[in-house]
Amino acid sequence: MVTRPRLVENPLSPAQAAQMTRKLYGSRRLRKIYPKRGTVIRTIREGASLGIKGPLWYDLYLAVTMADAGVRRIITENVDDFKGFPFITVISIKEAV
Repeated sequence: MVTRPRLVENPLSPAQAAQMTRKLYGSRRLRKIYPKRGTVIRTIREGASLGIKGPLWYDLYLAVTMADAGVRRIITENVDDFKGFPFITVISIKEAV
């Protein structure tokens, strides 16, 4: 998404996005979370119960992965896509600052 001019005011080039990703992934100061063994099936169950359709499944999978890791609150620009998930509290960046 950060490389798509239609969605982002100042998109990154693919090379810039790759460089940023490598830095973040390689950082020892950032804690990373990964899906657990049951994350996929929990996502399927949540998606079915919430009536999720289309690309929103990717946000749901991310939210379930976060919940599995104990993350209960997120700060994001993408409030609308996450606010429908009852197991996570969503705060906009503007609210957090």
